[in-house]
Amino acid sequence: MSDLQGEHTAGTTDAAPVATEAAAATPEAAVPEPEAEPGLEPDESASKPPSRALVRGLAVLAVLFLAGTVAMAVLAAHEHSRVSSTVDNRTAAEQVASRMASALVTFDYTKLDRTKATVISLATGKFRKEYEQAFGGLQALLTQTKARSTGVVKDVFLSSINDNTTTAVVQLDQTVEGSFGNRRQLDSYVQLSLVKVSGHWRVDDVTNLNFGQSVGQTPVPGGATTPTTSPPP
Repeated sequence: MSDLQGEHTAGTTDAAPVATEAAAATPEAAVPEPEAEPGLEPDESASKPPSRALVRGLAVLAVLFLAGTVAMAVLAAHEHSRVSSTVDNRTAAEQVASRMASALVTFDYTKLDRTKATVISLATGKFRKEYEQAFGGLQALLTQTKARSTGVVKDVFLSSINDNTTTAVVQLDQTVEGSFGNRRQLDSYVQLSLVKVSGHWRVDDVTNLNFGQSVGQTPVPGGATTPTTSPPP
């Protein structure tokens, strides 16, 4: 009996290690690795610094772009300055032509010295000399007829400017009154030759373009070549 128990005990004792070894031999359940989300694959290039060649290339492009922008700005400024200078030059010539034409047909026989001063300040060369020589006779004639005149400049047509010279045609209206009565002349035309002297436009010659006027008209203080007004018989 004791032998059977001993065998039973021995068998039981020997089985335990076998079960332990079987349990040890059983592979553990594998832990699943987290799957990468679709579309989010690791970007290996993001961790790499940009190459020196790429950096130098971008720097060169930036410098070229900046240089081109500066050059265009300089050219634009130069062109703007040139255009502005041309416009200012033409405007100055037109203003002098307008002022001279107005002075020649706007006068009062009691204030002819004022008219003379204005005309002389805008004249040069040939016309200035002719005006000064003719003024004495004009003053006597206009004083005798008690002539007063008002002129209104309507438009100025300026030709191109070449070598600091240009020509202007001025359109104007003139109203004259005196001992001979009143007279109004519309759309008279005067041609003025202008020359730039010491940076200022001056009138060198004046020509009357109103060819339909009759001989013997009373001249205004501009001389024989300026628009004239004739008193009625």
